[in-house]
Amino acid sequence: MDKKKEKNKSQEEQYMGTSDTSYFRGRLFRTFEPVGHGAFYHEDLEYSLGEEGKTVTRVPVIVYDCGSRSNAAEERVQVAFPEKSVIPAVYISHLHEDHVSGLDHLLKRCDVRALFFPYFGIEAGRMLQLLHLAEGGEAQDFTYELCGSPIHTLSVLLGRLGKKITLYFVKAAGDKGEDVWQNEDPVTVKFVNSGEDTSVRIDPPIARNQKIVDGLFLPCWSFIPFNLCYDKRLNEIVDNLRARGMDERLEGFI
Repeated sequence: MDKKKEKNKSQEEQYMGTSDTSYFRGRLFRTFEPVGHGAFYHEDLEYSLGEEGKTVTRVPVIVYDCGSRSNAAEERVQVAFPEKSVIPAVYISHLHEDHVSGLDHLLKRCDVRALFFPYFGIEAGRMLQLLHLAEGGEAQDFTYELCGSPIHTLSVLLGRLGKKITLYFVKAAGDKGEDVWQNEDPVTVKFVNSGEDTSVRIDPPIARNQKIVDGLFLPCWSFIPFNLCYDKRLNEIVDNLRARGMDERLEGFI
């Protein structure tokens, strides 16, 4: 072995903490899907096993938001992920149509293990429903149902598919309010505080005696709940609906 290869191998062994060369090598790819007015990003892990690294596999790791004002998010879900892909975690920044409209299609197509929402209570959910209507949405839309009854909506959808999921509600730092949402099979609900460690572990098919790079446990991601500024936003939504002559939509909300 020449000096250059010997030096590289030594550095790898020091980083991995092992002299076993049959370890995991990987790279992360971040993709911003072209969905127009909306947000749909994902990271995929490309990895190889063994010293030769001849077999290269690419798998999804996380998805951040999945929505669009058009049907672009649904279309991109079909392109980005093979059917039955396992996705360890999906993070939703906030429940607006252009950030979640493709979520139901993603859940149908893939096996999502964990879903992260910023925490919101019943009143905030109703406000989100009003916002959806004010922006031209309909009461039968997935986004509308998700905002009003997130656990039940996901339970019905996943129950039909025979899938299970853990839904994490991330609460703002210092929020000690009552946790209003409860488990509804097949949805398991958990509450975590902003800043709390909810690192997502990647589990590629490697043997127990092989090593995995610590950095691939994604310790650097922080999920910060979106502040809706409830009172201000509620007044804006009400004014918007009334300007459109949609006062009847306000019944039962305010």
